[in-house]
Amino acid sequence: MILTKHYEIQSCDDIELDIKRENKLEFKVYFDDEKQMKDIFIFIAGLGEDNDEEYIKHLSEFLVKEYNVAVLSVDYHCIGSRPQTGAKFYFDTIDRLIIQSACEALKIKVPQELSQDELTQADIKRVFNDLSAQMQMLKDAKELKEDAKLYIHTSLNPRKNEYQNFGLMQAMDICNALLYIKAKIHLLNLQKRQKSLLLGHLMAAIWHFCVRKSLHG
Repeated sequence: MILTKHYEIQSCDDIELDIKRENKLEFKVYFDDEKQMKDIFIFIAGLGEDNDEEYIKHLSEFLVKEYNVAVLSVDYHCIGSRPQTGAKFYFDTIDRLIIQSACEALKIKVPQELSQDELTQADIKRVFNDLSAQMQMLKDAKELKEDAKLYIHTSLNPRKNEYQNFGLMQAMDICNALLYIKAKIHLLNLQKRQKSLLLGHLMAAIWHFCVRKSLHG
């Protein structure tokens, strides 16, 4: 029977940037408790459609069934750095300055939501709608060209309040998850000697870091 086990473990702090980790590392392992798993297949999800939970589950169960491998799927550091993976929009000081300057240049009102220190996602949507409506009024009055656009800027706050450091922490998380399950092979029906295979749509840098860390520590 194909099973899924969910783990939460302590992973490493960011020594490079001297930042202490706030969250536990989460990952899932798919395996068949009635068969011996030959190898460990590590699926590195990216930031697009391959990060869909149902897609990962379907792919993992297929690999377990057809190839007798345990599949490791890691919710690695800052995987939630895009809206589709859980990040939230917000306006920082520079974002707000850009909007205010644009409004002054066009002689339109600054959306009242910008006077608030913290904005919800609904507030941010209202800012966009307000600016769009005011732009359309200027176009209707022939004060702006019909194809005129207003370029503004927003920032993203990653899920779990994490940050992007472009590969190193992600690779460490994958290696730490792999080391954890290698120490529990008896619980996952893994044979004693097994290969670790990596596949994913994310940048090759993570693969490279994983290989370097596994070879050199």
